[in-house]
Amino acid sequence: MRKLFVLLMLFSLTISTAFSQSEVANDYSFFDLLEKEQIQNIEIFADLEELIVKKSRTETPARVFIRVDGKRQMLKANVNVRGKFRTRVCDFPPLKINFKKSSLQTLVGKPEFDKYKIVTHCLENKDEAIINLQKEAAVYKMYNEVTAYSYRVHEIKITYTDIHDPSWEITAPAIIIESNKQLEDRMNGEFVDTLGLTADQFDTESLENLMLFNYMIGNADWDIQVGRNVKMLWVEEQKLFVPVAYDFDFCSFVAPSYLRLFTSLGQKKWNDRIFVSPFNSEPTLNDNLMYFEELRPRFNSIIRSMDRIYESDMQRIRVFMNTFYNKHVDSLRSLEVFEERTQVLR
Repeated sequence: MRKLFVLLMLFSLTISTAFSQSEVANDYSFFDLLEKEQIQNIEIFADLEELIVKKSRTETPARVFIRVDGKRQMLKANVNVRGKFRTRVCDFPPLKINFKKSSLQTLVGKPEFDKYKIVTHCLENKDEAIINLQKEAAVYKMYNEVTAYSYRVHEIKITYTDIHDPSWEITAPAIIIESNKQLEDRMNGEFVDTLGLTADQFDTESLENLMLFNYMIGNADWDIQVGRNVKMLWVEEQKLFVPVAYDFDFCSFVAPSYLRLFTSLGQKKWNDRIFVSPFNSEPTLNDNLMYFEELRPRFNSIIRSMDRIYESDMQRIRVFMNTFYNKHVDSLRSLEVFEERTQVLR
């Protein structure tokens, strides 16, 4: 009798655990799965000649393997090359992966979030690639601290294997960016492709936080007027647009070997900060500056967490960030930044 009771209890516990895991899985997207299960490796089998040699923007079939709870599971997808500048300069171009919803739903409960950008290692020099990716991921995480209207990222290692020649295999670090659809769902908004917006159509606090954050990290590679590296999220509840920034590799914080200076904006060296303003008006930054002062410990914590950075590069970043807080904040607060013509209107 006792043996039967024990068996019934074990069966009940198994069913309860399975039900609990199922409930959790139903709340997951593919990105959530990576984050919450702390998945550190995935495999992608695809036509590497199409992706690396031809840098094709046409979708090519791929199989993605992921290990969950000790089981290696396969997902069907299509993958293609994306991006502009990095596609030209990178040995391994950035990618976009589009999962088959029917395949995703066997693993997660939210298969509608099916398209993801992959920031690849770019350079053949894997040491530099690891460092650049960790710095860019840190910038995304710092922006997450500024606002929830921002893309979450997951750092991961990907093994790419050619479907025609399995001996052609590349293992490298990467960043997977949260899908557009999930950010829309999370923030109750909708991305809209639109140009010619005016200042009064934006949430002022979000816009000024974006301007200030890009100034802090030394990023002039964005432009609301032409939609470069910033997307417009329409938030119906507010009846306003919220700008969402992305693609931070050209900022002074990251400073990759292929960094391009914006000499047309007056940038002469890597640590020159340019205050880019999309509208011909002086923003009122006092509240934003106080907010950024409060965020400084969180920024520092993220910076300290970068464990693959050379000490010399870490020191460079510390000095660069300290310069913002110890010098540029006062300049911004008194609006001297405009008198010194370090503001660029575009």
